[in-house]
Amino acid sequence: MENVMRLIAVAICFVVSSLFADMVEITDFAADAYANAGRWNLGEAEYDGDNGMKLSAGDTGIESPVYGGPVVRLALATRCQNMRLAAPSSLQILGRSAAGEDWRECGGATFVNGSSTNMVFALSRHDDVRQLRIVFKKVSGTLRIVSAAATWRAAGELETPSAIEVFDVVAGGFSAAWHVDDEVDAFRFRLWREIPLPWSGDSVWSETFAGCDNAGGSSKRYDKEGMSIDSITDNPGWKGEYIYAPAGIPGMLQLNKASSSTGWLESPVLPDAGIVTAVVRARAFAWQNDRVMPVFRLRNGATNLLAEIELDTETKDFVLPGVDVAAGDKLLFRSFVKNSQRRVLIDSVDLVRDFRAGSTATNWIMEKAELDEARINVDGLEPGATYRFAVASVAGENESAPSETVAVTLPVAAAGDSGAAEGDWEGAKIVAASANSFALSWMPLEGAAEYRISVWTNAVFGRNPGVPVWTDGFSGAPESSSTTALNTGSFNEQYADTAGWTVLSNVYPSAVAGTVRVGNSSTCGALLSPPLENAAGKTLLVRAWRHSGTDGVVMPVDMDSSGEILPVGTVRLADEPADFHLPLPAGMKAGVRLVFNSTTNLRSSRVVLDLVAVLDGYSAGEHVLDCVVDDEAVAAAGYVLPHSPTAEYHYSVKALDAAGREISASAGTVDLAHPPPCPVLEAVRLSALPRKSSVRTWNEDFNAMAPIYSGSKEKAPWYNGLTLPPWQLFKGDAAPENLSRNTGGGNTAGFYAYWATNRTEASYALGTKSSESSPVLVFGAAFANDTEGMVRKVSVRYRGLQFGFRNDVEQKLEFDFLVTNELANVDCAGDWKSCPALAFASPVVGAGDAKKSGEDLPVAVEVESEIQGSAVPPGSYLVVRWRRGPAVNGAALAVDDVAVSFESPSSFVIIVR
Repeated sequence: MENVMRLIAVAICFVVSSLFADMVEITDFAADAYANAGRWNLGEAEYDGDNGMKLSAGDTGIESPVYGGPVVRLALATRCQNMRLAAPSSLQILGRSAAGEDWRECGGATFVNGSSTNMVFALSRHDDVRQLRIVFKKVSGTLRIVSAAATWRAAGELETPSAIEVFDVVAGGFSAAWHVDDEVDAFRFRLWREIPLPWSGDSVWSETFAGCDNAGGSSKRYDKEGMSIDSITDNPGWKGEYIYAPAGIPGMLQLNKASSSTGWLESPVLPDAGIVTAVVRARAFAWQNDRVMPVFRLRNGATNLLAEIELDTETKDFVLPGVDVAAGDKLLFRSFVKNSQRRVLIDSVDLVRDFRAGSTATNWIMEKAELDEARINVDGLEPGATYRFAVASVAGENESAPSETVAVTLPVAAAGDSGAAEGDWEGAKIVAASANSFALSWMPLEGAAEYRISVWTNAVFGRNPGVPVWTDGFSGAPESSSTTALNTGSFNEQYADTAGWTVLSNVYPSAVAGTVRVGNSSTCGALLSPPLENAAGKTLLVRAWRHSGTDGVVMPVDMDSSGEILPVGTVRLADEPADFHLPLPAGMKAGVRLVFNSTTNLRSSRVVLDLVAVLDGYSAGEHVLDCVVDDEAVAAAGYVLPHSPTAEYHYSVKALDAAGREISASAGTVDLAHPPPCPVLEAVRLSALPRKSSVRTWNEDFNAMAPIYSGSKEKAPWYNGLTLPPWQLFKGDAAPENLSRNTGGGNTAGFYAYWATNRTEASYALGTKSSESSPVLVFGAAFANDTEGMVRKVSVRYRGLQFGFRNDVEQKLEFDFLVTNELANVDCAGDWKSCPALAFASPVVGAGDAKKSGEDLPVAVEVESEIQGSAVPPGSYLVVRWRRGPAVNGAALAVDDVAVSFESPSSFVIIVR
């Protein structure tokens, strides 16, 4: 019965996976329940138990029910068990559209021996076969029908496009055409770009299957045809069951086949890699609901599940962070979790230290739903990239199942044919950083339609090396190649730092001074520590390596509690010294001793022991998962990553043109554990300002702050030079983390985005509120004279605003400026000069009106003046700022509608005659 059910499952999987949108009826003739068999006319067929229905009379057969649409496929499981055929006999498939019509032949098969057979017959829907007849054309013997699966298409269902042809493939695109039998209104064409996840790091072990060619095109099984998996891998030692070279897919191994049991693939022995990131490049062979591939680690004969990867039909990199790999471990890949008939393709496997993920934007999707003919021309694609597409038929509200997926790899573009914008790009810079956030900013790049940002980290934070509460080394041990075993007395006197060690068996001098060797070439050894008084719940540190032997040397560590030997853990050794940490049981009693054994079941392997310690407070730390920000279409040239754990981060910014092609890229690193000081921000370049006659003018009305306060949001993060370029704000010696919007109320000192300045919500001003204990508040901007001429006259015009309560003492926003040869922030030390004519003094009211809330507020005062002594030579900078110190009952003071004008008089020549 098990074999019967397997055959049925095969039929189901084949039909469902191939035509999941069609109607399928499975008839199990072998089951006691005769599933669906009551709808069949069984004629003279006989029930033969688990063998199904027996056909023995020539030219007679069984007839199916009438199906609700044209039959397009019939899958049969047959059996010729326990019989011999004297001559070939045949099976015939007949069909007709309706009762009373003549039967016509639709297919057939010939039997030459007594084997079980699975057969699939494809029918054309245009033949409109609604009923089937299965006939055994007997010469001798009998035939048993175990199961039948009929697939038909419901009325109105469209046929999937087929016979897809790709042609005219060039660097920027391609053309495609396909065939359909039905009249359709349109086609839906879906295209996406396939890019494996780019990553970097130190690959400590890597495997590809580049030698898996299968040029013959047939799916060859490695473990049953005398073929060696070793011949197509980079690392020998791979083994498995149901492993194939997939037809037409070079460079990949296939686990499982549609008619096979679960496939599995076991890696060779791995090196001692420690905590690494495993990167598995793989895909599912075909689309199915269940496509989860489990990945296991084999250690000491135990199988540990590492991850369950949900595959797609596109090749992708799947990242498994924080994988602990010791020497002798192996990786095990299974085909799928729930169903043994799911096929997996594996391309490569890497174990990576310092893994850094790149952009995960792999799907560039284009859909065209109104193609009026069975062909399309696609352009604007990325040269050298691999694209995949599928097509579906559309008629009215009906849509067919998508076609098979077709891959197209475009050639690399010739020089000068990329379409990328030209010109230098300075790239992204850090403009602000704190313990848990940082901000990027960059100058817009000509030709860039969007910027794609990736941010990632590989830090392990929270690590605590622990404090030794007991430690022992073997510093007294001399370098020796002696093969004479040590006894207890000489060991304690000459080798161990702490008294109380006991040689249980076979402990020898080592060829490395300060170490001892446990075990010899033929016998295991054991060494017993002194009693440990304070080790419960703490961590055991062991530094050791193997002296000789093969991969897989395992050193067991046990504890001896009053003669009872209990396991603590095992350490898998490599050729180089390494530190291993084993947790000690919380219930471990005082006085328990540790036993260090040489190996398990490998008598020819010898262990070298260097250091043993008990640590209190040890913590391995927590791995910070990659934080990737991708597919961000950034309108402004900037990005903020808030609420980040304290760690080192890596970032990249890619500029893309309108076709999605990369123009330029920039990358860098920022360490939030040691945040960099606030950087010098960018200046406004005079050459970029509009010019009228000899005057260039820069304007700011602050209304660009409106989008950061969407809805009812009253507070937004502030980053100097990024939130509102090029403005800088400093409260004392630090930039504010947030900027609240306000209409003038409140008493908290700091900076505010004052809004409704013209009694409209979109109108903003930038200002301050001070207090008696407030630090100095400064805000302003820098300007770079990147022209060839001297700026001889600078004028400033703005509106000074007072919000909130009226005040009875004068308060001011002072105005300062600095001309410098180096770009500086507005809070820097330097030869700042005051310009009293540009200070804003708040209005003063009488004592009786003090602190009265006035409905006419804000009060606006127009301030305008030339800055005396503000000539700016070429290559120099002008920095302007407003400054406010502590104030009693400080009013809310702000600036709005700022205009800074720069005049460069035309040069002239006096001619003397």
